[in-house]
Amino acid sequence: MTIEFKFESRLFLFFLIVGVIIRLPSLNAPFIWDDEAIILNNNVIKSVANISEIFKSDMFGQPMREATQFYRPITLLSFMLNWVISKDRTFFYHLTNTFLHIINSFLVFLILNNIVKNKLISSIVSSFFLISPVNINTTTYISNRTVLLGALFAYTAILLYIYRKHFLSIIFFILSILSKEDFVVLPCILFCYWFLVQKKVKDYPPRSIIGMVFILVIYIIIRFSMPVYFIPTSFLSNENNLVRTLTFIRSIFFYIYKLLIPINVPFEKHFIERNLFSIYTFLFFILVCVAIVVYKTKKENLFFILFFVVSLIPTSNIVLPLSATLRSHNIYFASFVPMAYICMYMFSRFVLIPKLTKLLFFLFLFIYFVLNIYQAVYHTSLWNDKEKFYLKQIQLEPNSYLCLNNLGLEYVSKRDYDKAKEYFLLSIERSPNSSYSVAWNNLGVMYQRTGEIDKAIDCYKKSIYYGEYYLAYKNLLEVLYFLGDKEDFKNILSKALKRYPDDQYLIRLISLLNK
Repeated sequence: MTIEFKFESRLFLFFLIVGVIIRLPSLNAPFIWDDEAIILNNNVIKSVANISEIFKSDMFGQPMREATQFYRPITLLSFMLNWVISKDRTFFYHLTNTFLHIINSFLVFLILNNIVKNKLISSIVSSFFLISPVNINTTTYISNRTVLLGALFAYTAILLYIYRKHFLSIIFFILSILSKEDFVVLPCILFCYWFLVQKKVKDYPPRSIIGMVFILVIYIIIRFSMPVYFIPTSFLSNENNLVRTLTFIRSIFFYIYKLLIPINVPFEKHFIERNLFSIYTFLFFILVCVAIVVYKTKKENLFFILFFVVSLIPTSNIVLPLSATLRSHNIYFASFVPMAYICMYMFSRFVLIPKLTKLLFFLFLFIYFVLNIYQAVYHTSLWNDKEKFYLKQIQLEPNSYLCLNNLGLEYVSKRDYDKAKEYFLLSIERSPNSSYSVAWNNLGVMYQRTGEIDKAIDCYKKSIYYGEYYLAYKNLLEVLYFLGDKEDFKNILSKALKRYPDDQYLIRLISLLNK
């Protein structure tokens, strides 16, 4: 057994122990947010006999012709495996996410060690990646397995590229984009690596990159041939590209800030940056200047800067405005970069630093490590109680209309309908242009339960107007049938069938028109 293998084995064991300890408080945390829709209410994953259907469905088990843009069959396969093993017991789902994160941390070590050629730097950085409180929202939220699996395959593809296993690298790239579409940027990241780190090796053609670009073109053609009905409720929808770009620049520095000072890490944030001469623009100018300097001195460092920025492009809101300005899991793939940059800078100057300063630096790292663990455990524990989790997220981001709606649903489950209605109203009020269709539908259900049928119908119609929400169609049709309003029933059903042409429930309703 070589010394290198012994070191890596012990490091992995360390990751395994620390990773599990940090996640212990939440291993039995309940399904939360989209978990219920993606797992509990998703019949596609509940039988191995449906394995072929997984490749024809979106994340929520809907046929792709009626679906959103969330085509992630590899993630659904993993949920199917969990369901076969443990049904609706969350322990194994959380344990799977934990192990995926531990493996990703080790892959980060291997990638860094191949680039910086320094085990100490690679070990420190990958350890912080493992315990980072920012990554807790990714690892604890079961539905975020899309990110964990996508990163697992993308990191592996990078390693295989480094080891010149071109065909396998392409295969893992395919697996990454079938886990989460955000990893379409991997060919660009590898091109940066080739150009900045490997180009000095003249006999090394980037065959993996060419193959990935070819696969990417096919993937984009197929995806654009599918109907996309999902239109996010975004604060940035009506903003021009300059404002969206300025907001993205501000997001970059928010991510860096939270990665380095991970206190009160929000699940999501909403903001719009319209000031061209803000502090964020100035910082971005400094970042560009740093990139130019390191390009002339040490190109490997520029690769990490580009890795960080490029990985965020799919969630930048520039091309497609999303439902949040930023979310903590968006940074997961590149979350090791700021710490990597700090360590590379410090260690490059260690020869000139006095011994006392070195000792103080390592003491600082140790204290910082312990504080990160404390914050990680704290953020992990929040997931055990849905109500506390949502209240904390709303405290961190008052305009989180998704959390407000989810908190309303939590009060519905507790039969506290007055509070539920209050939070559904707040969700609508704080959503962009009061257009959150899901909350409109949920508010309609509350009015229907209290006998305020006219208000309920108005809410259902607004939900359909803003987002063609399936449950709003269903609820409205049931109310209209009960009231005997055949003409309105027929018009709404016709509209619903155009949006959901293969839905069996809607098709069965056609027979009611003849009764």
